[in-house]
Amino acid sequence: MKTTASIGIDLGHSSVKTSIKTGIKLPILGGTTIFPTVVRDWVQIANEETARRAEADTVEINGKKFFVGETAQRQSQAETFTGQNRNWIETEQHDALLVSAWHRAMAVLVRPENSLADPDQVSVVLGLPASYYAEQREVLLQRARCLLQRLVKPHQDLQIYIESQSRAPLLCVVFDAYGQETGRAGEEETWGVVEIGQFTTDFTLHDRGQEVDAAASSARGVSMIYDRIGAGFKQRGYEASYEMITKAIQTRKVKDFGKEVDINDIVQPAVSEFTTYIMDEVSSRFGTKARSMDGIIVAGGGAYIVGSEIRAKYPNAIIPAQPRFAVSEGYSRFGLLTLV
Repeated sequence: MKTTASIGIDLGHSSVKTSIKTGIKLPILGGTTIFPTVVRDWVQIANEETARRAEADTVEINGKKFFVGETAQRQSQAETFTGQNRNWIETEQHDALLVSAWHRAMAVLVRPENSLADPDQVSVVLGLPASYYAEQREVLLQRARCLLQRLVKPHQDLQIYIESQSRAPLLCVVFDAYGQETGRAGEEETWGVVEIGQFTTDFTLHDRGQEVDAAASSARGVSMIYDRIGAGFKQRGYEASYEMITKAIQTRKVKDFGKEVDINDIVQPAVSEFTTYIMDEVSSRFGTKARSMDGIIVAGGGAYIVGSEIRAKYPNAIIPAQPRFAVSEGYSRFGLLTLV
C-alpha cells in the first residue's frame, strides 16, 4: 500500500509553522510544528548537553551550517526576526528555515505512533503574500525543488506547490481536515479574510470564487502591541525582550529580581489600543458589505487577542480552532487533493 503525506509550510516573519497530514484519512499525532523565524551562523557550543539539544535546530545549506529557531535566538540573544525584506526567499536564511521545517515534518512522520517514515508520495505546499505571488512564485518553486529534492529517497515522489498566502485560511473552509470539499466558499459565496500576523494584518475579499485584487490591503500587526509594551518596560527598567513581552501579554506579570510583578497597567492599554485599531481597520475595509458576506475568517496569532471582539460585532466571523496555524493548515488540506 502506497503511503502519502501532505505538508503545509507557513514561513512567517515571526514563526515557521507546519501542518502535516496523511492521505489515508488517519490523524497525525503531533501534526503541527512551530519555531521562531530566526537564523544565525553555526558556532561550536561548549556545553555538551546544550550542543546535543542544538542538533535539532542545525541545518546545512551549500556546505554552510546554521542554527535556526530557538537555538539561533538564544545563542545570538537575537531580538529581531530573520527575513524582513521583500526578496528574502532568495537568501540562505530562507533556505535554512525551509529545510528545517522539512526535517521537523519528517521527524513527526517517523514517530512510532505515526509509522510514516519515508512516505512514497509527498506534497509540499508553500505560500507567498498576494502582492508578491505573481512575481516570486516561479522563483520560490524552483528554489524549493532544488533544496528539497536532494533530501528525498530515490523511491519518493515529491511534488511542490505554491499558493497565495491570503487564500490559505479560506482553504480551511473549502476543505475539511481530510481534504474533502465542504461545499462552502464556492462560486455562490463571498468571504473576507483578516489574517493578523506579527508585523502585518492582511485583508482580502473572495467574491464568488475569485480573489478581488482591489480589495487586498494591509495594516499594522501585533508588533504594535509589542512596541508599546516595550517602551513601557524600558521606562521601568525591565528587560524588553520579545520573550519577556510575550509572557507579559499572556500572564500580565513580569519577573523582577526573582519576584513576579503585576504589569497589567502596561499591557492592557496596549492591547486595547490594538483592538480598537484592528476593529476600525476591519470596518473601513469591509464596511456595510460585511453584513452580506457569508463569513469573515479571522486568522493568525493576533486572532487570540482580538478575535472575540471581531466576532461580537460580526456574527458571521469564524475563528479557526488553531488560528496561528490557519495558513499552514489550509496548505496541508489543499495538498491532500494532489495525492493519488
